[in-house]
Amino acid sequence: MKKISLSIILLVLLLFPLSSFNQILIVPDNYPTIQSAIDAAYGGDTVLVKPGVYIENLNFNGKNILITSLITTTRDTGYISQTIIDGNAQGPVITINNNESNVTIRGFTVINGFSSHGAGIRCSHVSVRLYDLIITNNHATGTSYAGGGGIAIGYSDVIIKNVKVLNNTGYDFGGGLKIRYYCNVSIDSSEIRGNMLTATRVHGKGGGIYIDYFSKVEISNTLITNNVTSYWGGGIACASQGTVILKNVTIANNTAFYGGGALYFCYDNSMAIVGNSIFFDNYPNEVFFDTGMFNSLSVFHSDIEGGYQNIYVDGDDTLNWLDKNINMMPWFDPDYHLLSNSPCIDAGTGFYVFRGDTIINRPPGTYNGADPDMGFWESDFLLSVAPPHEPDHREFVSGVYPNPSSGKTYINLALHIPGHVKITVHDVQGKPVGILHDSFLNPGDHIISANLEDLPGSIIFIKIAGPGSVQTHKVVVWREW
Repeated sequence: MKKISLSIILLVLLLFPLSSFNQILIVPDNYPTIQSAIDAAYGGDTVLVKPGVYIENLNFNGKNILITSLITTTRDTGYISQTIIDGNAQGPVITINNNESNVTIRGFTVINGFSSHGAGIRCSHVSVRLYDLIITNNHATGTSYAGGGGIAIGYSDVIIKNVKVLNNTGYDFGGGLKIRYYCNVSIDSSEIRGNMLTATRVHGKGGGIYIDYFSKVEISNTLITNNVTSYWGGGIACASQGTVILKNVTIANNTAFYGGGALYFCYDNSMAIVGNSIFFDNYPNEVFFDTGMFNSLSVFHSDIEGGYQNIYVDGDDTLNWLDKNINMMPWFDPDYHLLSNSPCIDAGTGFYVFRGDTIINRPPGTYNGADPDMGFWESDFLLSVAPPHEPDHREFVSGVYPNPSSGKTYINLALHIPGHVKITVHDVQGKPVGILHDSFLNPGDHIISANLEDLPGSIIFIKIAGPGSVQTHKVVVWREW
């Protein structure tokens, strides 16, 4: 074994104290591949990987070890994008499924995995920490229930922090993450963006994240955006006694063509608790309760576009609309950071107890201003110095009637400010099938008529893009034969 730099050893020892029997295996200095270093390692060892592209499909084979890029020795996050593990479409990029109880993976880009489950990282019956990763362009497809394009987790305890799950694909469950069967998962300071489900049947649930079967997932300070499924749950789908707790999460611009652009429930006894969060511009609605009984959603100190009216609740399910929720334009920049005039600044809470459980407990000093902001990003703006917000002059109100319709339909618009309004019609797959209006309108009340009789299908969506927001209405068209 070649001589190891003393400075590197000392720094790693300071950051991760090791016993006198633990060793540091350096790739490629001492071992040509990451897998060969894993094979040579013993429990408690560290595999330290220098920058490069490693075309490998890793398996931990029961080893409780740390594998890391030079981010651990330098604290330079640039090494994340410089240290790449490429699965070469030969299976999952990383597999951890041999009862490992103490695995840490830190500081890599994980790409080009191809598998039915967990194409990027697959975790089963293990305890794992995933830190400072980019997991992108992995594809889980090929069989029924395939999913977890980025990460698939089953029967496991997993901590995910500072991880970007980007542009992965799944088939049935979880374009970004699939979390099934008795899992405990924590996701913090992460980003779930641009993931997609490609299912052509109704199983397609959870463009961003899918959760089910007694799994509990706590998500904090995280952005979930631009995820897509052709069926249900653009951002998150929660089913079969799954639980998700959202704290300071922004879910925006996700698409589920059948329902639940932000959050979707199905089957029985699933639960979501949402605090200090923002649901905005998700298509076709924010939250949808589907088949099943006794699912529940509890919301406090959150900005939900459309308010509780934009949440479809089935008869046996429960919506707890709690303290200080708002329905206002959140005013983001393109990266979903709050602008200075956002009503979400200082609108959250540092402490909240629900049914005896402490959901949020953030001491002063962990946020700016009198109270935390809503959403994933704590702004530097203070409410006391922010320009006054005038929500009534920044939004428009729309409605569609009759609904169901036999073809002749009217769209009501109430504009508080002048602006361009475009009204388009989409089928259940989200494809545009017509334009009803596309012009500038002055403030005031407007009625726009449309004939939907000749459009295909019995369910269509009318999308209204106006000053300050986009609103979508589902319309049922019944036909006389």
